[in-house]
This record gives sequence, structure tokens and C-alpha cells, in this order.
Amino acid sequence: MKDIREGIAKKLDDVFSDLDHWDCPEECGHKVCLIEWRDNLTDELLQYLHSQGVVRKVEGELPEWELKNTGSELENAIYRIARQDMLKAGYTLTVPLIEEER
Repeated sequence: MKDIREGIAKKLDDVFSDLDHWDCPEECGHKVCLIEWRDNLTDELLQYLHSQGVVRKVEGELPEWELKNTGSELENAIYRIARQDMLKAGYTLTVPLIEEER
């Protein structure tokens, strides 16, 4: 998630790069305030996207069928066909945008 967070922060930096006249309400210097504001906005945006079900696409494959003593040839064939159908349909492996604490 670090790369996503850094990407959002970079875009915000680009958007607000012209705000050299921004007045800091706490008079601590506008650059420090803008960085803190950008970081808070980035966190809020990530939380919002996560709450809306946004996920990250990651590299990976569908798991292989584990042949078991109880698996018949018909079951194995059905799984292989279903796996091919999922791949043709554009299956992708995803993970949550924000990893939940365990």
C-alpha cells in the first residue's frame, strides 16, 4: 500500500504546487502545514476508497486443483474447465486496499 499512498501524495503535491501563498492558520510555515494537510487528506482518501470496496490487483494465478483420493476424474475435469472459464472471463487476484489488523 505504500506505493499507492506515495502516488496519491505526489498527485496532491502536483495539484497544490502553486500554493506558495497559502497562509498557515498556526503560523508554523506553510510548507510544513501543506505536508501535514496532504498526509491527512491522503489517509482520508484511502479510508474512503477502502470503505467503498476498492481493491488492488496483484500478480497471481488461480490455485491448482489438489487431486485427492476422493476426487473423481469428472470432478477434476469440471474444475479444469471452470478454471479456464474464469481465466477467459478476466479473473484477477485482488487484495484489500488497506490490510486489516489481525
